[in-house]
Amino acid sequence: MTNYTFEVAIPEGLHARPCAKIIEILKPFEPVHITFGQTTLKALSMLELLLLKIPTGSTVTISTGESLSPEAVEKLQNVFSEL
Repeated sequence: MTNYTFEVAIPEGLHARPCAKIIEILKPFEPVHITFGQTTLKALSMLELLLLKIPTGSTVTISTGESLSPEAVEKLQNVFSEL
């Protein structure tokens, strides 16, 4: 597994819109998991992402079976920083 760490800079934390974007970006890289605190879940489930209630300022780790493309990493950084 390859791990990527991101800081959530979205003022409202992870809500439905950024979660949908994250799923769209990560779909080609299945299997994908996201870790927040002590909890690790499938990152391609909208419900599971929303139930994590990840607040701004938090750090999340995304784990993939294969390396993400540089474009995917850049897109994720933009989502987590709400650009």
